[in-house]
Amino acid sequence: MICPICNHADRTDIETRLSAGEGHRVLAAMFMVPVNSIALHQKEHSAQVAVQIVTSPSRTLLDLERVELDAWVVVKMAKEGVFDQHGKMIAAPDAKLMLAGLDQVRKTKETQVKLAKELAMFKAGMVPREAFDRLTSLIQVALEPFPEALRAVQEAMAEVEA
Repeated sequence: MICPICNHADRTDIETRLSAGEGHRVLAAMFMVPVNSIALHQKEHSAQVAVQIVTSPSRTLLDLERVELDAWVVVKMAKEGVFDQHGKMIAAPDAKLMLAGLDQVRKTKETQVKLAKELAMFKAGMVPREAFDRLTSLIQVALEPFPEALRAVQEAMAEVEA
């Protein structure tokens, strides 16, 4: 028997997602293959593909955009069902899978927004609020033995925050 995953145009992508822990049902819907083919391929044929770690924030944003688009494909397929090339339904509509896809879209959007804000602050040379508050606290503790300096720093920080 010929493995539909081994011969799939997106085999590398499927195997990378399997290695990253993506669910069989999600992958089956995403790549329009039977669930049992994904499971069998992983057990019998899949090489353990190392997951690439990306450190570039802009590259990560692009990857997140692709994850979001993939999640929308899963939502659409889960809502309508999955059909083979002959129009035969191979997977019925699945509300749980659709909700899981929507949850993935939400999580991806949250991560995109957070990362985009951090990237914008990095490019502008800004410090995130949490880091600024921690730095302020550390400065005040360090200046406690020097009341005049502490007062001067507190006044200056009050002006900055105003």
